[in-house]
Formats: sequence, C-alpha cells, structure tokens
Amino acid sequence: MNSFIETGAWCIAISLLIFACFINWRKATVSFIFIQLLTWPLGIFAVEYGALMYPVRFFSKLMSTSFTYEFIALPAIGTIYCMYFPQEQRMLVKALYIVAFPTALTLAEVILLKYTDLIRYIHWSWYLSWLTIGITLHLNYLFFRWFFKKENAHNSGGIHN
Repeated sequence: MNSFIETGAWCIAISLLIFACFINWRKATVSFIFIQLLTWPLGIFAVEYGALMYPVRFFSKLMSTSFTYEFIALPAIGTIYCMYFPQEQRMLVKALYIVAFPTALTLAEVILLKYTDLIRYIHWSWYLSWLTIGITLHLNYLFFRWFFKKENAHNSGGIHN
C-alpha cells in the first residue's frame, strides 16, 4: 500500500506540473525550482535532526528524507499555489487561499501518519507541519511575485501571458 500511495503522489505531481507548464512553462519552472531550493535542505535538516522520519520511501539507500514529498509533490503543489494565487481578490479570499493549502496538505500528512509507514513524527507535530508548509509555500509565492514583477507590470493579463 505504501508504494501505491507514493506512486500515486508521483502521478498527481507530474500531472500538476504538466498542467502548469501548459499554462506558462517558464513561470512553472521558476516556481518549481525555487521551492525545491527551500524544501530539499529543510527536509534533510528535519530528518537528520531527528524531528521526523520516513521509514518507507523511494530511494531509501540514497537519502533519509522523502524524495517524493520534498522534491516532487510539495514543489508541484507550490507551483500551483503560485500560479493561481488570487492576487486581484479581496483580503478574505487571499487569507482563505493561504490557509487552505497547508491545511489540506497537513490533513493528508496526518492521514498518512496514521494509516501508513510513509512518515513518523519523533519530535514533530501536525501544527509544525502546517506552519512550515504554509511558510514555505508563501515564501515561494513572494519570490515568484518578485521574480516576475517587471513582467507583471507590463502584462496585466495574469499568468497566461
């Protein structure tokens, strides 16, 4: 079951990336690579520090962290987060968007924690996951907005330009 779930995560993440690249491959690539810059070392630090562990994972002989989550799934979701951020909406919509993503991801993580061997908390809790996911996603968005600031100033049409 663990391999089935992990393979499913790969399929969903790759589908999200293909979808994002059809919309704007350049913006999708920048977002995906930048969030990997955040998630990869933070994930390694959390595992090496002993906060959590991934007992069952792809590439288990190569690394102690989850390659699927830190390098594929979360960056793919972060890419969608950036590309569809409701920049032109009211503050309430933005706040709901900012809260919804880490909430959904943390809920999925808690379910995986309870029913699979894909993740184990040692000195960690769901609220730390929620907080770190939210911060990581939003830092990625802030970088994304900064990186494309000049382009967005010239093109008011959003992500499709």
